[in-house]
Amino acid sequence: MANINSILRPQIKYTIFLLISGLFIRLLFLQSFYLPPDSLDYLNALDGFRDGQLQGIIRYVRLGMVIPLAFLGLVSANLHYIYFLYPLASSIGCIWLCMRIGHILAGERASLLAGTFIAFLPMEVVYGGIILPDSPLSFYSLAAFYITLRVTLREIYSPWSIVVAGMLLGIAYTCKVTALFFAPAAAIQLFLFRRRFYDVMLFCFGLVFVIGIEILLLFQFLDAWHLRIYETFGFAIGDKGNYVTVNKTFLWWIEQVVFKLGALFFAVHKPTAALLITLPHMVVIATLIIWRNSVRIKGLTWVGLWGGLFLGQQLLLSTIEPEPRLMLPALPYLVIVCGVVLSGIWNLLDVKLRFFIFGMYVIVSFLGAFSFWATHKPGVEIVGGLFDKFNEIKDKKEYVFVESPSRYVGNLAHYAGLKNNHWDSYETKITHWSEIYNGYTKYRKFSGPDDMKLLLDMISISPIRPFLGVLGFVPAVGETSRVVLYGIKE
Repeated sequence: MANINSILRPQIKYTIFLLISGLFIRLLFLQSFYLPPDSLDYLNALDGFRDGQLQGIIRYVRLGMVIPLAFLGLVSANLHYIYFLYPLASSIGCIWLCMRIGHILAGERASLLAGTFIAFLPMEVVYGGIILPDSPLSFYSLAAFYITLRVTLREIYSPWSIVVAGMLLGIAYTCKVTALFFAPAAAIQLFLFRRRFYDVMLFCFGLVFVIGIEILLLFQFLDAWHLRIYETFGFAIGDKGNYVTVNKTFLWWIEQVVFKLGALFFAVHKPTAALLITLPHMVVIATLIIWRNSVRIKGLTWVGLWGGLFLGQQLLLSTIEPEPRLMLPALPYLVIVCGVVLSGIWNLLDVKLRFFIFGMYVIVSFLGAFSFWATHKPGVEIVGGLFDKFNEIKDKKEYVFVESPSRYVGNLAHYAGLKNNHWDSYETKITHWSEIYNGYTKYRKFSGPDDMKLLLDMISISPIRPFLGVLGFVPAVGETSRVVLYGIKE
């Protein structure tokens, strides 16, 4: 039998190592009950289609999230952990694509550097294990770029390859409409490839084909025409931010751009600093190297164009959003630029220095991901505790009706298989009452109905609460979470 080292070339062995390492660190920081309101919307979306709950709730109609998760639920009998395969597979797919693109542009060293950067980047680590659309959006759009790049570098060419690239971006759109910000970059790239609009039209055909299917499917479900991009831009240009109402004057827009640049480079927004660590600074260094040494790498322009356009819309167009994850789809392009450019000087460094840089990057990345994990741990614990209690009472009673002032609790109860006041009628007697505070819902006095007894009162405090106090920073999700559950007296 041939020796395994003769079978696996060094590049393949390093690729496998990075993919396994990336999966390991994502599983290490995976919090199975970190379920933001969006996540519960996706997990309940199949029932939402059946029960007519979709109108006006934009998250439910993201078919790029709903359909894969519904399929996973069907084949696994609604096993909770199976749903995390989707974001995990998307994130690992991004590692592989970054390595492939880096290899195409500058060879093995660039591939390994780009793969390392994306495998251990905290934002990619934590959101690779959360049921949100950002990681799938990153994967599908990056896959579209990968095919488009190979076409323009003349590695492959057929009309169908361009159509498939457009369809992949269309699937990214079904996850989140911001995928369309990649479309202008694709059109410019394909037009300059052969100075023909024919290639651009092929790409647009694939994109519009998927969007058209989505529109028809939503009409079937909703019995009304539903164009998601129209609703999204209506939200973006209105006066309502994500958490507050604002007067979007020119000065306000400038302040938003300044704030986001400060968050990227000067830790103005600490969650951004923790999840992106030194990546923005690395991009600046890579850009300076390109400019100072007149580096010319075929295809690198397109990487910068795709990533730059998406990052630009995040700086200029997005409404108020305390979470840095909206920048996630731009990150693969940024790490590819860093990997390709820095590969040119990597061999000039001493071996010990290279190992030191790699080790420090992994350690700092670990701490960044840990900060996210520890900050959200209180909310995760109380949601998991309430979900377990819901399963207990479901097993003991034939009919359970849960009331809560929080829609979040209603969605969680429905996901657990219980009746509740946000999905069902009030005709049945209420058997349970619950309230939750995890930073996403407004804090209220935790006192249940007089005719009910307390079944659960759970409080969880962030393990890094003392450090948050030193930093003078209180996260938007709250450093303390609490849940109560009352039931009728028997």
